[in-house]
Amino acid sequence: MTEYRLRGRKEESHNWILLFLDKGKQGTAQDEPRILGGQECPQHAQPFQVILSNRKENEPDVQCGGVLIDKDWVLTAAHCDQQGDIHTWMGDYSLRDNKGFEQCITSVQKFQHPAFNPITHDSDLMLLKLHNSTIINQYVQPTELATEYAQPDTPCEVSGWGTIKSPQGTVVRWCS
Repeated sequence: MTEYRLRGRKEESHNWILLFLDKGKQGTAQDEPRILGGQECPQHAQPFQVILSNRKENEPDVQCGGVLIDKDWVLTAAHCDQQGDIHTWMGDYSLRDNKGFEQCITSVQKFQHPAFNPITHDSDLMLLKLHNSTIINQYVQPTELATEYAQPDTPCEVSGWGTIKSPQGTVVRWCS
């Protein structure tokens, strides 16, 4: 598994780690994304959080998550690839409310990790090149990638719109 340390919050001292977990080895009957034991994020505390959707109009339907690593690039999991356009939504906090500062940009190129195995999910990484650059503001900001590996036992957080109960969550959640 490749680790990337992401930008820590200004008021906290722990590191962000982007983890691409191999769900294929977890032994679950269904492949359901979850933020177990998580809680709601403070609104817009994750300005790098991205929704991948096949819907461009209105509010997105969450197909997968990703992280904005540059104004033109999104990092996600290779198993999130789909036929047709992938629409990336940035600046969204609640899936029920459109506040007007959300940005939806279609990807124009997909770069799967060359060693990606769709059966085992090994090397489950994909880069998306955006058709237009994102507008960087308080709601949409790329994360900072680490320049070194995180040490073992380094606290980390994960976030997303994963399922915690039925139906799917409607706001960004996080857990340590």
